[in-house]
Amino acid sequence: DLLKYAKEGRTDPKREDVSVQSVLEDLKNLFSHFENITIEYENDIPLISCDRLKLEEVFRNLISNALKYNSNKEKIIQIGYLKKQEYNNKIHDNVIFVKDNGIGIDPKFHQEVFKIFKRLHYKDQYSEGTGSGLTFVKKMIEQHGGEIWIDSEIGQGTTFYFTLS
Repeated sequence: DLLKYAKEGRTDPKREDVSVQSVLEDLKNLFSHFENITIEYENDIPLISCDRLKLEEVFRNLISNALKYNSNKEKIIQIGYLKKQEYNNKIHDNVIFVKDNGIGIDPKFHQEVFKIFKRLHYKDQYSEGTGSGLTFVKKMIEQHGGEIWIDSEIGQGTTFYFTLS
């Protein structure tokens, strides 16, 4: 994971106009073998100039986490688009969000979850993993000139918001 993280910053994203709906349809098919999962997304998300493979990885990580850290029988993931969203006393344009009905994240850990190898649970809780997935997500988004942030409370699910310039 450290090697992958180091390599991630060495190449600029290959930008092309990407249909988010197409990316999400591919990922919905990838996750279709899981039971009791609903992945919903809006059809009005505009084309985004980005590296398609990196965008796929961002969504794959966020969806995987939404499934891993969810103790509900029915797991629901909603993906959408906001023209404007305020965060940290700043208005952000063209914001994509991934919302789940999982276990939630205590606000005191909203920044901690993006640190490499940071796990909030023991390995035998929820799933195995290195705690590096959200670190990669953040780095890929920042490579695109964007930001990522969280809105979450314990027991209330989590919403990840991100922008790409």
